Amino acid sequence: MHGQQLYRHIYLICKEESNVQAHYEALYSMLMLISIELANEEVVVDLIRLVLAVQEIAQINEDNLPSYNRCALFALGAAYLNLISQLTTVPTFCQHIHEVIQMRQREAPYLLPEDVFVEKPT
Repeated sequence: MHGQQLYRHIYLICKEESNVQAHYEALYSMLMLISIELANEEVVVDLIRLVLAVQEIAQINEDNLPSYNRCALFALGAAYLNLISQLTTVPTFCQHIHEVIQMRQREAPYLLPEDVFVEKPT
């Protein structure tokens, strides 16, 4: 039950307009740590669902998030799903994630972590 509450809080936090790069990086680290430390199939499935729901926030954009926040949510999803695909042994899942990332590299690099989460010179 506590896991579901945590997932709900993560989901709601992702809707915050005031989120910055450090927030998304911390979220990625937290998702990674939960996945690796618990190493439980049910938890990983729940986190994949959460990440897909977070990407839906960016896609539907009911909350009128700024462009950076929307791109960051997609990049967070790409980074996390790429990590999970490398840790699992589900070939079709791995292949799909790889194809989506390749397509984004060609057509929408602004939806990938290497474009969104770079330090901008001031």
